[in-house]
Amino acid sequence: MISTTLAQKWILYTALLFAFSLPISRAGINVFGAMLLVIWLLEGRFNEKFYAIIQHKFTLALSLFLIYMFVVILWVEPDNITLAYKYNLKYSYFLIVFVLFTSYDKEKAILLFYAFLLGMFVSILQSLSIYFNLYAFKEINADSLSPHMWHTIYSLFLAFSALMSLVFLLETKTVKHKILFAIFYLSSTTVLFLGISRTGQLIYLLGLLLTMIRFFKPNWKSLLLAPIMIVILLGTLYSQNALFKSRIDIAKSDINSFQQNRDYCTSIGGRIFTWEVAYNVFKSDPILGLGTVDHIEYLKKSIEDDPQFSQCSIKNLIGYYHAQYIELTAQSGLVGLFFLLSLFITLWLIPIKNQSISSMKNLLILLFLIAFFLDVPFRKMFTVALFALISSILLLQERVENEI
Repeated sequence: MISTTLAQKWILYTALLFAFSLPISRAGINVFGAMLLVIWLLEGRFNEKFYAIIQHKFTLALSLFLIYMFVVILWVEPDNITLAYKYNLKYSYFLIVFVLFTSYDKEKAILLFYAFLLGMFVSILQSLSIYFNLYAFKEINADSLSPHMWHTIYSLFLAFSALMSLVFLLETKTVKHKILFAIFYLSSTTVLFLGISRTGQLIYLLGLLLTMIRFFKPNWKSLLLAPIMIVILLGTLYSQNALFKSRIDIAKSDINSFQQNRDYCTSIGGRIFTWEVAYNVFKSDPILGLGTVDHIEYLKKSIEDDPQFSQCSIKNLIGYYHAQYIELTAQSGLVGLFFLLSLFITLWLIPIKNQSISSMKNLLILLFLIAFFLDVPFRKMFTVALFALISSILLLQERVENEI
């Protein structure tokens, strides 16, 4: 065992390295995340930590969610048990919440976000180097501008960073800080709309609307001005950004093709196919679902058995249900969906007086609840780690304000 003072000092520095490496290094997330857990275990104080975790509604909801995700393994087919445990490994990044909540210096919570923003700025510079052909990252599509993760996931990071930079830009009083946050905001927004992911762009626009209403009193003028500005922004992007225009045109074409010919061999058509498969799963196992990994195997079999979709080239990109709500329900039923929603309800109910951090809470909830319709962020390492980091900052801020 080590002293609490020494453990908290090590946890402080390690957590800052974890936050910095989050946008730029898969290895950094694993190494510093593991170090945080080891230091936390060496610190001891288990009774005190356990009591703190079960007394807080959010950490209790997170605990119940994680426990149930492992319970779901009980009704997995025997041949898939090993794959199921491997599938659940991504949930280990949620343990960071317990570490930071009980052992990180609550007065230095905002440093975690600044370290994350610094790491994001490094990744943005790398993205711009891809765009201007200054450096080619291995196996990275130049159009995605995502040097370290799948472009859809990176767009979520960019949207969150841009919106939070805007919040701090509007909140801060000093010129020096305004300039810094303006640089963060403009650079992250630029890379977001130079890239190919529509998910982050949509969330950014919704978050921008929320932020404008939040900072400008919600009267009829602000409620009218905000959507008008977003429409102007969309129109400008559509007319001036060829890549943005092509992505919108592809989406329109996919929708028309499905409506007219029920064509599953497109990006949107493929998603709809997986949702129809999930509906069949729901009809057969609505309460508990098929079980971890079994729901994925059922999808693969449905793809191969379908005479039309099995011939689509897009089938190689359809390895999951492309919507967190739908995939989790197929995996763990309505019970799993209940635990997931409970997690976000308890997060939303955390009382935070600081306006910037309160906006961070609202934007984090918006980011994931919208992304859950379009992708599976809780199945990806980077986004699970992002949720763990930002929700920890919120918990620490609550402790500061309420002397918990």
